Amino acid sequence: MGDDLYATRLRWYGYSGCAKLHGYHVALTEPPAICGSIVVALDYIPEVGVRQIQRLGEPMSDMTADEVASADALLRAVD
Repeated sequence: MGDDLYATRLRWYGYSGCAKLHGYHVALTEPPAICGSIVVALDYIPEVGVRQIQRLGEPMSDMTADEVASADALLRAVD
């Protein structure tokens, strides 16, 4: 899924990612902190219901309501 397909997205895989809100795109060079913890992988695209997160040593899982709120706050901070 390309970043350009969505107006809002928070993505992190490996060593790069993006924070995009209302079409405003910011490249991420450091992993985002969600609920105070750094993530290994993250794909949050609210407009299509994608809400996946992976913490160090854990499998990919669905984001909790608190994690979604944290992701939304991060997106608002970079806009």
